[in-house]
Amino acid sequence: MAVARAAVVKAERRQYRQLRHRKVSEFWRNKLEAELDPQRIWWTVDVLRGRGRPPASSAIDVGVFNQFFADQVARVRSSTSGCAFSRLQSDTPWLK
Repeated sequence: MAVARAAVVKAERRQYRQLRHRKVSEFWRNKLEAELDPQRIWWTVDVLRGRGRPPASSAIDVGVFNQFFADQVARVRSSTSGCAFSRLQSDTPWLK
């Protein structure tokens, strides 16, 4: 029974992937065929190839990024270190 169910699920997944692949291909083919402006055609091709995305910034490195958040946490801890401990009540609506 479980083997038959697994086979059915596998066949349905394969069918879904084939349908999705066909629909995506048709969408982009129709988009390219309907476009008359060469600039728009190349823009579409660039989108499909993943071009045109902004490159990762080299203005900041991982160490600086990490230090920023470490400093933020340290500031919050130092500003709340003298506060009394508080506990969330069990009747808080968003905790239910």
